[in-house]
Amino acid sequence: MFNFIDLFANLYPFSQMLVLFFMAIWHLYDLKDSFPIWVKISLLLGLILYFVSFLANYEFQMFMIIWFFRDVLIYLMGIKLLDILFKFKWIVISGLVVAGIGFWVYQQKYGNPLEDKDTKISSFNPDAEFLVEFSSPEKLREFQQKFMEHKFTLEPAFPQLKSPDKTDLDDFYVLDLTDIKDPNQTEIDKLTHELEKLKLINYIEYNDPIQVWPNEAEAQQYSSPNSTYVAVNDELAANQWALSTMKMDKLVKVLKNKIPVKKSNIFILDTGVDAKHSDLSANYKSFRSSYNRDTDKHGTHCAGIAAAVTNNKLGIASLNLTNKYTSITSITVLPKGRGTQESIVDGMIEAADNGAEVISMSLGGPRVESKQKIYERAIQYANQKGAIVVVAAGNDGKSASNNVPASCEGVIVVAATDNNDRIARFSSTLKEQNYRIAAPGVDILSTIPNNKYNTFSGTSMATPLVAGLVGILKSLKPSLNTQEVWQILDDTGIYPYPEKDESLSGKIIQPAEAILQLDQKTPGESWILSIWETIIDFLYKVFLY
Repeated sequence: MFNFIDLFANLYPFSQMLVLFFMAIWHLYDLKDSFPIWVKISLLLGLILYFVSFLANYEFQMFMIIWFFRDVLIYLMGIKLLDILFKFKWIVISGLVVAGIGFWVYQQKYGNPLEDKDTKISSFNPDAEFLVEFSSPEKLREFQQKFMEHKFTLEPAFPQLKSPDKTDLDDFYVLDLTDIKDPNQTEIDKLTHELEKLKLINYIEYNDPIQVWPNEAEAQQYSSPNSTYVAVNDELAANQWALSTMKMDKLVKVLKNKIPVKKSNIFILDTGVDAKHSDLSANYKSFRSSYNRDTDKHGTHCAGIAAAVTNNKLGIASLNLTNKYTSITSITVLPKGRGTQESIVDGMIEAADNGAEVISMSLGGPRVESKQKIYERAIQYANQKGAIVVVAAGNDGKSASNNVPASCEGVIVVAATDNNDRIARFSSTLKEQNYRIAAPGVDILSTIPNNKYNTFSGTSMATPLVAGLVGILKSLKPSLNTQEVWQILDDTGIYPYPEKDESLSGKIIQPAEAILQLDQKTPGESWILSIWETIIDFLYKVFLY
C-alpha cells in the first residue's frame, strides 16, 4: 500500500529549496515594489508543502520545535543573504568566481578537501573467526566472564548502522580468538559447540572468507564477435558485442525523450574503483577517498560495465546513454580480491545508509553451512532503505545454491551468457533462485585501472550489466522494489538459445523493452499514485532538470 506520509517526508528537503527559491523571487519583486499574483500563490503553496512535509518528516515530537526554529533561522538568514546579494551582486559574484577558481586549483594539487581522508580500506576485522548475536547486554557481560579461558576480543560487528531500529544487526559482535591462529574445521566445530553450550547467545556463524569470482578468461586483445553498429560514438563500442545483443539502437530511441525522476546511485562493492579513469570519472560519485583506487582491477572493470561515461568519443559505452540516469560509487569490501562475510555485510550497510538505489556484488564464496542469517538480514536492511541487491551466480558451472550470497533470499541473481545467447559453460545455474536473470558475461570489454581496457569473462561481468539497467529503471521510477524490478526483467527478457527453458539461468535482459514496460501501469497501482508521480516529475523538470 502506498504511504503518503513517507512521500511527503521525502519531499521535505525539496520543499525547503522551493520556499527559498520563491523567497528569492519575492525579494526580487520587492525591490521593484511589484508583487504579481503568481508570486504570492507560488510562495503560499511552497509554504504549505513545507509545513506538510515537515510534519510528515518529524511527526509530533518535542524536539520538532527545535528543528522548526532552525528552519526559520535558515529562511531569515536566506533573506539577509539575498539582500546582500542584490545590493552588492558584482562583488559577491566576483568573490564566488575567485573562490571557485581557488578551490579548483587546490583540488588539482592536493585533492578534494571535502572528502573523507580516511585511509582505512574497511572497518572489518579480517582475522575474526565468528559472528555472534547476543539477546541482551546482560548475556554479553556473562559471556565475557565465562569465556575467560580463551584470549579473545569482542567488538560490535556493525557499529556504523544509521537505522538500528530497522534491523537487529546491531546485536552482532565479531569474536576474534587471539590464542588460536588459522583454526581448522575441527577446531571451528568444537568452538562453535562450546559457545552454543553456554546458552548465552542467540546465534553464531563462522566468518566465512569471501572473494571476487575469479575471471573465467582474460583476453590479451579486444575481441568483437557479432559486433555491429550500436548507435553510440565511443571509440571501442564496436568491440562490445553485448551492446548489439542489448539492442543499443532501440535503447537510444526509447531513452531519447525520457527524463529521470532522480539519478540512481549504483554502489559497486568490490576491490575498489579507479575513480580517475577518464571513462569513469565524470560519472563517479566519491563516497570515501580510500575507496577511489582499485586494489586489483576487478572493481574498475565492473564499474565500467555498470555505468561508464557514454557518447564521449572515448573508450567503451554503457547502458547509461546520456549519463543522467545513474552514477557509480565504490566501497572496497575485498581489498586485493579477498575479504570476509563481515566485510561484505559491512559494505552493504554502508551502501544502504548512504543512499544506494542499487548494490552490485560480483563476489561470493562456498555456502559451507545452511546458516546465512546475517546476509539475509543485511539484504532486508538494504531493501528497507530502498536499495535493490544484484549478485553474481558464480563461475563453477554448478548450482548457485551452493554459493553465498547468491543463495540468499531477496537478491537478483545473475547468470552469464555468450554471444550466441547460450548460457556460458562456466556459469552457475539458478534453478532454485526466485529472482533469476541472465546477461552477457563472455568476452566483456570494460575499464581497468590507469586508463586502460581489457576483456574479461564471468558472471562478475554479467552482474553490473544488470545492475546498470536496474539503476536506469529506478531513476525513472524510484519506488520500484526488488520483486517489481525482477518481474519487469523477466516479462521483457528473451529465452536463452536453443530451448525455451530459462529455468537454469533466467531470461536474458532486454533493456529497451524493460524501460518501455514502465510506461504501462504497474498492477495494483492506484490512480492517485500516478497523479502524484506526474506532479513530482513536473516539479523535477521545472526546478531541477
